[in-house]
Amino acid sequence: MGVQVCEPDLQPFVGKVLDRLDAGQMDSWQERSAVLQFDAGLSRPLAEALALIELLRRHPAILSQVQVLAVDRDGGTQWLVTDDLTHARQVVSEIGGVEVGCLSVADVVRDQFGGIALLGTFG
Repeated sequence: MGVQVCEPDLQPFVGKVLDRLDAGQMDSWQERSAVLQFDAGLSRPLAEALALIELLRRHPAILSQVQVLAVDRDGGTQWLVTDDLTHARQVVSEIGGVEVGCLSVADVVRDQFGGIALLGTFG
């Protein structure tokens, strides 16, 4: 990012996390940090840090960049693990699948596979 997005005090702690946010997540982070700064009277660095913690709590895949697409294909649900959501969605479209959700790996492994899953290639 060529523009200063966050306070310089926060940058060493944030690293490249902000670069991983999609437009909606970035808007959410900026809005929440502004509310914390102006409505709650926090300093800007603290408001930004707390807003980022809240965003990461809701979207932990931001840190790992690994997510699961739930895909309806041939009348059943398949679970695609990916680190490139754009590419995965393109593949799903090409095979005639329909995305029915984007979920965390931990939630899918726990809820759909009883805590342990075996990965294989998709094709």
